[in-house]
Formats: sequence, C-alpha cells, structure tokens
Amino acid sequence: MLFGNKCSFAIDFLGQESGLEIADIYIAGQNVTKIDNAHYKFVSTLKVSAEDTNRTDELLKSDNLLPGDTLEQRYNQILDHEIRFNFQVLDWGPPTDDIFAIIIPFKGDIYLCALLYNEGKTISVKIDGSMLSATMLAAAEHIKNQINGTQQNRAPF
Repeated sequence: MLFGNKCSFAIDFLGQESGLEIADIYIAGQNVTKIDNAHYKFVSTLKVSAEDTNRTDELLKSDNLLPGDTLEQRYNQILDHEIRFNFQVLDWGPPTDDIFAIIIPFKGDIYLCALLYNEGKTISVKIDGSMLSATMLAAAEHIKNQINGTQQNRAPF
C-alpha cells in the first residue's frame, strides 16, 4: 500500500517477511531502498521520524543563517559541517544505509535532499514538512494494524 507521492516522498508498504516490514522508500521519484527494503521495528521508527520532521517553522527560521547561494551549495556545505546531524532524516538502519538524507530550508521552502552513496549522486525535492510527517504517521498506523491483525490470526502455540 502506497503512502505519499512517489514524485516527492512515499512509503510503499509491501507486507511482512520473517518478522520484518518490507517497504520501499521513494524520494523525488527514486526508490532509495533498492538494495535493502526490510525494516526492523518500522512502526516505532516511523513515529519518531514523524516527530523529528514536523518542524517546518523551526527550519524556516534558520533559512537566512545557513550558508549557500544555491540549494546544491547549501546541501554540500551542511554535509561538510557537524550541523548536518541537526537536519538528518530517514536514518532508519540498514535499509537506509545507502543514503544520507536531510531536510533543509532554502529561500522560504523546505527541501528533502539525499546523497545516494551507491549511485554517487544527490537528489532533492521541494516538500511540505507536515506532509512528510503525515505520510510517516499514516504508514506507521497501517503497518501497526497489519501486524496486529497478523498476530491475532496466529495459532496460539
């Protein structure tokens, strides 16, 4: 089941396998979990991430304080500085080990940018911070319900 929009940010929940939640993550139309899409404790991870990303107002206040005249310059300068961890998102263990994603303000808008290590490129998309958070929460709720439904249907032995 798809949550969000693949052109900006989406989580495509594909089911469960061996106690793991299988989900593809899309940023700017690209599947960033091609190598590994099996997530451990994905519901709690999504809920924490949703809280972390729902800070658009806070991010926009720092817009004029950050370096970089272009989005690419800003992204690269943030990556080269310790402050990068203040902007990091989607740090979800092995399935997202191939990316370093941050949300950053630029000229009054919020962007989700990701360095794809395996492909050696950076992708970015203008995004609504509350949509990012809402997508994560909707996916978490659906997955939680799927897990609870599966557990209730298991034989008691």
